[in-house]
Amino acid sequence: MGSVAAARGKSEELRRSAEQMGEILCKMAFGERGPDLQTSLVDLEQLLGPVLEQMAAGFLRASVTQQAGRLPNELACPTCGVECSALSEARERTMTTEHGDFAWSEPSCFCDRCQRSFFPAAEGAAD
Repeated sequence: MGSVAAARGKSEELRRSAEQMGEILCKMAFGERGPDLQTSLVDLEQLLGPVLEQMAAGFLRASVTQQAGRLPNELACPTCGVECSALSEARERTMTTEHGDFAWSEPSCFCDRCQRSFFPAAEGAAD
């Protein structure tokens, strides 16, 4: 179980790892010699942008999926308070963040009493 504070404590290590991943990606893209002399910094930035968005998508998807995996199987309906079971199939949802979009399978519940769907919230769930 990791907290934001613990992750922030690893920020220097995470930045070093990200820099090393960047070096690896450069070798994957251009080989051992790197980009040719006609490749501009603008060219490099345009190539890098979508790669960074995909990295953010993977990080965010993994993070929220791991959080969702710790939610209980039954949660109280936010309207009536009746305990409701999580639906067996999660809903595919696209989230928009400052680092780009990512898709993930978001868990949901359905209240038979209220006839409404709701997304489980962390409030009231033990971690």
